[in-house]
Amino acid sequence: MNEVWKKIKGYEEIYEVSNLGNIKSLKRKVKGKVGLRVIQERILKPRNSSEYMIVRLSGVNGKWKDHYIHRLVASAFVKNPDNKPQVNHKDGIKSNNHVDNLEWVTRQENLRHCVELGLKGGKKYGKRLSKEEVIDIRLLVEANEESKTSIAQYFGITYVQLFNIINKKCWKNI
Repeated sequence: MNEVWKKIKGYEEIYEVSNLGNIKSLKRKVKGKVGLRVIQERILKPRNSSEYMIVRLSGVNGKWKDHYIHRLVASAFVKNPDNKPQVNHKDGIKSNNHVDNLEWVTRQENLRHCVELGLKGGKKYGKRLSKEEVIDIRLLVEANEESKTSIAQYFGITYVQLFNIINKKCWKNI
């Protein structure tokens, strides 16, 4: 596949994103402390932040902001007619930001995909779940597309804990 470049929204004259998941800084002149200097075109080196690849971009105002590469790629190359809010990595590998590996999904679709691939888990016995995890548990149970056992395993909780969350014997305020 040939690498195709598109301008990044909000950074049109400064950066471009490719269908292969690369981010490029464009050649330009910038005002520095000692006058104008030329920034040469180069591919930016991404860094890992909580498993996702991110890149730090500087706007025209000079302020730096971190951006998830998968969201930049999806925004530029993947159509989102239903205005879905999240980007899913189809193969479950969060560093694979190739356009063919990305799709727009709802939060519920993203959670279901994680459960199907077994991407999340680990024992949380005796630990407190976050509010977001409790909401996610209830969404998955309500969708009735995954077994309660697999949902419990996914969040690393016992079936009894799951039952108590579903029936609001705990986390009543959510």
